[in-house]
Amino acid sequence: GLFSLGFIYMFLFVLFILISLGILILLTDFVVPVQYHQNISAFSALREVIDYVIQHPGAFILYFFLRLLFYMVLQVLFVLSALFTCCLSACLFAIPVIGQALLQPYYLFIRLFPVHFLSQFDAFSDLVTHEVRSAEE
Repeated sequence: GLFSLGFIYMFLFVLFILISLGILILLTDFVVPVQYHQNISAFSALREVIDYVIQHPGAFILYFFLRLLFYMVLQVLFVLSALFTCCLSACLFAIPVIGQALLQPYYLFIRLFPVHFLSQFDAFSDLVTHEVRSAEE
């Protein structure tokens, strides 16, 4: 009846959100480093990343779960720090410069984790130490 129809719609909505997040993470975490590394267009980099996802689905699924875990751990740490400091840390995080400075290690980790993840594949083994080629080459 109506309850099962609502359940189906809720399931489809959650599935849509998860697929959208997966595409967003795929684009920001993998396409950009591949595009930089090989000095190619975004569509070419996307095709190459999709090929790697098809070749190594388990590694990418594990990556997505780890990324979700990192985000959840950060949220738990934020809530715990707010609770233990009587919301003083939450007030500090709300100040733009201080909040950015306090969260900078997390932001750096989130940007470099996909680069190190891609470096495990043979085509990107030099990604961490890579120097970009000029357009004339």
